[in-house]
Amino acid sequence: MPPKALNILIFSVIVYFMTGLKREVGPFFLFVVFTYVTTLTMTAWFRLLVGLVNTIELAFVIAGLSVLPLAIYGGYAIPRPSMHPWFKWISYISPIFYTVEALMAVEFHGREAPCQSLVLSGSGYEDVSVVNQACAVVGAKLGNSFVLGDDYIDIPFGYQYSHVWRNLGICFVFFVAFTFLYAFTIEFMKLDDATSNHMVFRKPTPSQSNDREKASEQTLELQPNQDVFCWKHVNYDIQIKGENRRLLQDVQGYVEPGKLTALMGASGAVSGNITVNGVPLSGDFTRRTGYCMQQDIHMEEMTVREALQFSAMLRQPEDTPASHKLAYVEKIISLLKVDEYADAPRKRTTIGLEFVARPSLLLFLDEPASGLDSQSAISIVQLLGDLSDAAQAILCTIHQPSSTLLAHFDRLLLLARGGVKREVLAYFEQYGAPPCPASSNPAEYFLEQVGAGASNRVTLDWPSIWNTSSERPTVSSKIQQLESGKSQHAEERQDLHSPFAVSWFGQYKLVQKRLFVQHWRSPSYIHGTLFVNIVGGLLIAFTFYKESAMIQGLQNRMFSVFCILVLCLTLTFLLQPRLLALCNVYDVREKHSNMYHWSVFLVANIVVELPFNFIISTLCFICWFFPVGWWRDMSSGAAYHTTFAQAIAIVSPNPETAAMVTILFYTFILAFRGVLQPLSQLVKFWHFAYYVSPFTWLVSTFMTAGTHGVAVRCAPAEVTTFQPPEGRTCDEYAGAFANATMAVINNPEATQNCEFCSISVADAYLSSLNMDYGDRWRNIGFLTVYIVFNVLIFTAGLYLHSYPISLKKFGFKKRTGGS
Repeated sequence: MPPKALNILIFSVIVYFMTGLKREVGPFFLFVVFTYVTTLTMTAWFRLLVGLVNTIELAFVIAGLSVLPLAIYGGYAIPRPSMHPWFKWISYISPIFYTVEALMAVEFHGREAPCQSLVLSGSGYEDVSVVNQACAVVGAKLGNSFVLGDDYIDIPFGYQYSHVWRNLGICFVFFVAFTFLYAFTIEFMKLDDATSNHMVFRKPTPSQSNDREKASEQTLELQPNQDVFCWKHVNYDIQIKGENRRLLQDVQGYVEPGKLTALMGASGAVSGNITVNGVPLSGDFTRRTGYCMQQDIHMEEMTVREALQFSAMLRQPEDTPASHKLAYVEKIISLLKVDEYADAPRKRTTIGLEFVARPSLLLFLDEPASGLDSQSAISIVQLLGDLSDAAQAILCTIHQPSSTLLAHFDRLLLLARGGVKREVLAYFEQYGAPPCPASSNPAEYFLEQVGAGASNRVTLDWPSIWNTSSERPTVSSKIQQLESGKSQHAEERQDLHSPFAVSWFGQYKLVQKRLFVQHWRSPSYIHGTLFVNIVGGLLIAFTFYKESAMIQGLQNRMFSVFCILVLCLTLTFLLQPRLLALCNVYDVREKHSNMYHWSVFLVANIVVELPFNFIISTLCFICWFFPVGWWRDMSSGAAYHTTFAQAIAIVSPNPETAAMVTILFYTFILAFRGVLQPLSQLVKFWHFAYYVSPFTWLVSTFMTAGTHGVAVRCAPAEVTTFQPPEGRTCDEYAGAFANATMAVINNPEATQNCEFCSISVADAYLSSLNMDYGDRWRNIGFLTVYIVFNVLIFTAGLYLHSYPISLKKFGFKKRTGGS
């Protein structure tokens, strides 16, 4: 609470004094108190909502929808007297209403505002007495050229200064009630009970099961790997406090096909002679290797089989028949032992994703046993052993394995500062190391000897011992033998020189299909967006149900458009976490595996939202159209908020930052679009914000298309009454003025109490807001430009984040993947 109080104080000082509110201690104090209490109350409300749900998507939906009625029925957007009776009760349970009433009452109490626009003023009416004029402002009294602040807020809004302290007490009651309910919720409600939602994948039909059994029973054998990966004279240098320090010097080693090799000790980027079959690395090296990172990052909406099929279809050569790729996947699934269940261990899935790519050279794993219990770690290493038995060369780093785990490896490469040592215990004992106790873990013993253990102390100069040992010539001879035997038959595969195995269009079809499947299997996202559009659309529609052709009715129609735009903000919050999760999968795993081009990711993510947003926006349109009476659809608006959300998300490091940036930009484009404050009343410095806001042109299109040519009839509270000079009718006295200002006199033949309506047709109201019916198609063109701009930002953000320009020189950091 203290940090929040400091934030509110800073906010209040900025807003209060920059907007020119009362320069009095009492009103400022009340402004700070009401703002602080309301902030605490709404925070308690959002906490209560979070306590009632168990998914972030549902929390966003309910929180976003709850803000909409609280804001609409706060008493300013729609004055309480003009509210429909079926939703009017919301204003009585909205804490925002009581805060708005109190702040308005404090600010306008005791004020006397001169009228800026008198009826019957200007050219031809210079000598008219104030007795025959009137102030065309609601709350003005006949014969006065000013408006009392208390009358201004009382007649249209029903706000009264006597309610200020009562409202403060009501706000405290709301805060205490929400806090108590939140405490009750987290104390007695079980969020992770048996009713939690879980995704259940449909079991295969008998025919599908038979087809898969036939596929796994086919004589499809794993391709024997005959290539040999070797390295010689490899050095590893790091920089510490500006000084270079060599950790590895003149390292040599090899990985044979059909052998499971463990790598222990220091690790990192190295330099030296690295060969494949005695030939230096070529452009096809990436396509011929598989890399399993330590983190297991997958799409939760996909089954293991679908994930493996996706990897196989994209990473095996395009000329390989699809049936062969799918049959190979079934074989790998059999080896992974995940035939019956789609929710197999994530580590097995990670290994399977690389193995179905059929790496012809090497499968490298980064600490595959990390984070697993002993039984799971052993099962993973046993799986690697089964894969190596199929003639696959496998090299994996491993950190402090148990003796049982270490026994499953065929070879051990132990890196020490300055060199490399081979297995086993006899080697260390032979050259002077103390014997390994029977109860000790051999892996820990190895690390302790070379200075990579817990003590970080080297027992002997093992690099020098290795250089003079009889084992080193044996290893060198083995490497030379392997290289000479393979180099004569080594040939570079030209079909592997392309970074990708499949053409761009082939990549797009597979990625697009996966995204559509992911959408279909995301019930929280689908239900959330449907709920927001249908319930939100109905709420807005029946809030502004059959708005009459009065001045307040026109304002209410414009606010209905404004509320639809606010509704889009909730949809933006639902989209961004999903997009960032997909970016994480692509950045961490799929990009480095050369599965598909970054532009495929871009196009597929844009296309997948188009039909879905068209459907949900149509549903919202139907719910909104008939009650309010609009006749233009809102598909352009839906396309804008989708591309806007994607553009913001791609340049944000995480969903939380994306949400904050979205709120900042959304507030900017909403506040300056002319609904809350017309352009004529906007500070001149901010006029540029009005013109750059896309919602300026969207709201203008809605309003002009829906209200053009509509005749306006003022409500009794909107009619301005004045007295004509004696002996003259209202039309004779004010007819010319009414025609010049597009106003109307309701009783033109009367000789007293002339009823003046400041607007005769909706176009006059639109003109005061800088809107014109003739600009509607131009405005649609502007909105299209904004959508294209968002797509370009999305494209540039994805490219700069993923390929190949380094952003470090600009001070940016790459987004890190999660597990």
